This record gives sequence, C-alpha cells and structure tokens, in this order.
Amino acid sequence: MTYFNPKLSTFERYAQPLLGWFGMEVNDLENLMFSSPPPSLEGVNAKFARNIRYGDHSRNTFDILLPKTNEPCPLVIFIHGGSFVSGNKEYIYYDDPEVLIDNGHYPSIIKDLLAKNIAVATINYPLLYEGNKEGVLSPLMNCHHAIWYISTHANTLGLDADRFLLAGTSAGGGAALWVAHQIGSKKKQQIELVLPGSTLKGLSLKMPKIKAVAMINSQCSYDLEGRWVPEVFNDYNLTFKMMFAPFRHSIMSFYGLTNVKEYFLERMEYYRDAVDMISVIDEHSPELWIDNTHVSQAIPFNASIASHHPYHARALVDHYRRYGAKVTAFYGDPVLHVDRNKESLVKFISRTLAA
Repeated sequence: MTYFNPKLSTFERYAQPLLGWFGMEVNDLENLMFSSPPPSLEGVNAKFARNIRYGDHSRNTFDILLPKTNEPCPLVIFIHGGSFVSGNKEYIYYDDPEVLIDNGHYPSIIKDLLAKNIAVATINYPLLYEGNKEGVLSPLMNCHHAIWYISTHANTLGLDADRFLLAGTSAGGGAALWVAHQIGSKKKQQIELVLPGSTLKGLSLKMPKIKAVAMINSQCSYDLEGRWVPEVFNDYNLTFKMMFAPFRHSIMSFYGLTNVKEYFLERMEYYRDAVDMISVIDEHSPELWIDNTHVSQAIPFNASIASHHPYHARALVDHYRRYGAKVTAFYGDPVLHVDRNKESLVKFISRTLAA
C-alpha cells in the first residue's frame, strides 16, 4: 500500500528487493528477527528489530525496542527531524553534543524507558524532494500511516495500543503534534480540497488516541504566513516577505508548488489550514511536553533560528492553556519560561503512559 510515494529512482527500484533478500527489511511481524540494539542498554533486558516495513516507499520503515515482559507495553514513537529534507530514524541511538535533554542524551533516555517496561519505536518517512506536488503533507501523512500501522499490529508486537506517546526533535516534533491532532480532527475536508482523494486513506483509518506528545526544538504550525509572522514572531514586526524572501525556493518545495503564482491561489489557503496544528488545539488535546531551550530568542533572521525559536513553544503554551489542556514547557536561551513542576521528559512519559 503506497502513501505519497514519489516515483522510485532506478537505484531504489532494484535495491529494495536486494535489501529484503539480505534481511535488511522486515515484513513478517509474526516472526521478527531480533538483534543487538545500536545503543548500549547496559544490562536492560530488551529485544530489538530493525527496518520493519510499513509501506512501499524505501523510507517506509521503523525500528522497535521491546522490553522483555509478559504484559502489553506502552510505546513511545520517535520521529526524526531534518526540516523534512534530511535525517533518519537512527538519530536516537547516538549522543548529540548539541542537544541535551534532562542533562542527558537519547541513548540514556531509551535505556530509562525500557527499564520502566516502555517500548520505543523510531520511524523513517519519505522526505521532500525537488518537484514534489504534495509538499510537507507528504511526510506528515506518512508519519500518520506509520503510527496507524504500528497500532493495528499492537497485539502482535506486544503493545498496548491505548498507551501511545509521540515524540520528536525539530520537524519530528512538529510531525508528532500534527499526527496527534489529525486523529478525529476536522482537517480532513481541507486536505481533500488540496490532495487527491486516494491519498486520504491513511486518515480515514481508525487510530488509537494518542496519550501525549513530547517536542524538542520544534515548530507550533506549518502555516508560515498565518502563524509564524503575526503570532509566533509578532514581537519583531516582520512581514512574510522580509522573513521568507531569501528562502523562496525552499518555501515552494515545502508547499509542493511549481511557481510563485500558485502560492496566491485559493488552494493554498486550505493547504496552510491543513498543516496548522494550532487551529485544532482544544480541551481534548493530548497532554504536551515541549523543550525549546536550545536556540536564543534572537530575531529570526535565518531558517534555523526561525524553525527552532523559543516563541514556538510560547505560542503552544498560550493556546493549550487557553483551552485548559495540559502542557509542560521550557523555552528560551537564556531561559524565559520553566514550569514549576520541572518535570523531566522521562518522568513525563512514565506518568502519562502509566496504566
């Protein structure tokens, strides 16, 4: 089953069967082949399976680490960042010297979660490419489909489908927030107006209720003009042209446009609404934990600062609290805001996924 599958390159067309023959892709969930996990678990008893396939695209794969227990486990699903144009699922296996979370790194977080009988998955998804027609909805919808696939095979994998948490860094955090709010949301009509109906099947499938979302250095919305300019960065009196003129070609690829004129068509209003997570936040939103403390609150003069700015977290806190939804936030460098409970990421995950 293919979701947002761009035409495969010659290499991918011939490499995929070979990778499967050499055991580098897995389709049979009943008979998973387990191996040693990349991160050192230092005595924590867990099983690891790599490159489990959830779709036809070469990047429709995920890895999973399962605690050795007889009880169905809750699951944390990590989504990698990279501005939707780079990155891979292996990022959680290695120390990132630039990103400290709770004064630690992802490998130590994985070990702590597995020790608490919480399973961990990490997914790949198709990236944006030059000339794509779907734009950022392509990776977002593929992430949605990956999580649906894992949920439908929860029993086989020994998971509790009622206790899923989505987490990610940068674009991965934004994707996690988008997927968590797409389930049962009112966005389907907007997406139907901007993409062919055949691409919607993933959204129509039954999904588990996502218990919580954790975001690190992430974005609050992918409606750049409607949210970033007037709301996230309203302190700086910037215009859309001032912020994004230097990145015109990147913006076109981000929205799946072939020329600048297409941005001003009515379709783009629906598209921008479809990728705006803020507009569907309400009292039923899954609990949120966000840490945007790795970039200063400087004027967003380049794409990196704009994408990871502390004010994305500020905007999410404002909307979550407006509706009485639960949020724990840390943002600013130097720090502007720290919630009183100072709940760590591991404690947040443990609490929200408790039986």
